Amino acid sequence: MSASKVTEGSLTTCLPPSMSFLAQTMPPFDFGWDSTLPKNENGPVESPAQAASLDASELFKQQRYGLMYLFCYLPAEVGYRYRAHECAQESWAFRHVVYSLRLTSRSTKAVRAGAAKKNVDDMLEYGLRLSTGVGGLPRDAAKAMSIFKEVMTGKFPEGKRGLAASLAAFLAYFRNEKKYYATDATAAAADVIEAVELCHTSCQHGHYAFISVAVVVVFIVLLDIVLTGEMLNRPKIGYLFSLYYGFQAETGFQPWNSRYCAACGTRRRSFELQKCSGRCGLSSKPVYCDRHCQKADWKNHRKWCILPTAAEDELVKDLGLYSIIHLREPRLQV
Repeated sequence: MSASKVTEGSLTTCLPPSMSFLAQTMPPFDFGWDSTLPKNENGPVESPAQAASLDASELFKQQRYGLMYLFCYLPAEVGYRYRAHECAQESWAFRHVVYSLRLTSRSTKAVRAGAAKKNVDDMLEYGLRLSTGVGGLPRDAAKAMSIFKEVMTGKFPEGKRGLAASLAAFLAYFRNEKKYYATDATAAAADVIEAVELCHTSCQHGHYAFISVAVVVVFIVLLDIVLTGEMLNRPKIGYLFSLYYGFQAETGFQPWNSRYCAACGTRRRSFELQKCSGRCGLSSKPVYCDRHCQKADWKNHRKWCILPTAAEDELVKDLGLYSIIHLREPRLQV
């Protein structure tokens, strides 16, 4: 989906009538990370079985690195298929490619040297490694953010500036993950608004990644809790919502762990909602109040209630490999 095709507008013109049913309390928000999982000091985890014998924090770093790549580097329509839950449960091989190929193809020493010489790909990769604490680096999100903002505002190719904005949005969005589980969502609002601004910048540079989808999902949850009516008229937010609904129409995407009926928009407790029992994947599986709501939504969901084809799976893998190939080119002899 091309971000440049959508014109800007206020959120009030983009929201459907069902948005009046938005949350009154903050639901648990699960991004698929499990800090209790074990880690591997010697390299990336290749299978769930191997993970069982490893230490937790290193695997968490690897998950964060892979997730940040999927959320920010890939086009949204590709990255969403390998978002947090499917990434953890169904695509260990793909995540292994993302982590191990990028980390083993170019040393942190070489990446740091390239970043110092203002090689934009190395600047972004160095920021990514600092953000996640991989490659022998201590995690330094503040330094990573400064690198991303330097690329955003520098004289670099437009696509790289858009990618840097998405990476910066990820850092703002996940600045303190625990706050998204709190019943008092006030602490989350400022970072979400910052992420909205950064995602808007990314889209203006023609880069629409899955982080721009994720930001809208959380914004919806926060909308009736702490965000004021004044926020509804900000053009940047309306622009992201326009892209979000276009993305849903093109992909059949459904928010993960949703507590809203896909047909009527009513918010319910999770055990009161029923998932579609069809062959749709996790990223396209809606939840409903009952069979009446499912029947009412069938005209919209029908074309997405299928398993992905082998050809589609190969396309995702090919695009993922294509997106990381630049790191296999040794630019510097260090």
